[in-house]
Amino acid sequence: MRDQDWNIISILHRERNITKTADLVFMTQPTLTKRIQQIEEELGILLVLRNSKGVLFTPEGEYVAGKAEEILRQFNEITTHLATISGGRAGVLKIGVPNSYCQLVLPRLVKEYSKMHNVGFDIAAARSDEIVRMVENHTVDAGFVRGTFFTDLETIVISTDQVHVVSQDPLSLAELPGLPQIDFIKEPSIVKATEQWWNDFYTSPPLIFIRVNHAETCLAMIKEGLGYAILPDTRYIKGKKELFTIPLLHKDGTKFTRNTSFIYSREKMGTPMIKDFVDYIKKYGVNLHSS
Repeated sequence: MRDQDWNIISILHRERNITKTADLVFMTQPTLTKRIQQIEEELGILLVLRNSKGVLFTPEGEYVAGKAEEILRQFNEITTHLATISGGRAGVLKIGVPNSYCQLVLPRLVKEYSKMHNVGFDIAAARSDEIVRMVENHTVDAGFVRGTFFTDLETIVISTDQVHVVSQDPLSLAELPGLPQIDFIKEPSIVKATEQWWNDFYTSPPLIFIRVNHAETCLAMIKEGLGYAILPDTRYIKGKKELFTIPLLHKDGTKFTRNTSFIYSREKMGTPMIKDFVDYIKKYGVNLHSS
């Protein structure tokens, strides 16, 4: 078996879903399915069974998944200890980031950090809730997340964005229920928070006219006058004076906001390379995000 196979088994056991696992290990679904079949042939067992809800691990599969967790944990301990012994500050940082962070902030962060540190980056793009689990399971060294999460990980809030209504033409909040809304895929936490905000002010659901995958596509639709959107990241509208925006408030008058945070495990701080990156984020993270 390849080293990556243990990671595939571990993630599949956690997610119980081929599609999500394929995304997290950067494979297509057919490629992942074929690799699982190859692992089963090598081991001479059936790892999983498919059903309408996802995948079900066989007793043999449960045993292998448990061993996969042990192997990954031991490998992490070995690499961490060796890095500590050598005092090495070079290597590859594994960082989990939301898709929007990849586009808006990460390129500058990588550029600035690489000027001072001899490291490479292995970037895993995923939803924030998935990134939390990846950091907890040591699949990545650290991560950036959006929204609020309950975790024992160390958390540094590096920005707070006010949520805005964005449109091509002026409108009022009272008009929103009757106007076409352009929706796009967001983090589950902001979806829940937005739904709560909407229900606090309106008795009817929003009139969803178009659903798209990304905020950039959403903005393109807005510029064509096809509808309005509720955007949780002000960097998308920064400097775009041609757009009409309304910053949102809760009923009690407080701002409707969404945090971006940096998360990491205390256990990783024994590795100089990771500690250096954490210290850098503590010192410069807010400035990098706001610029």
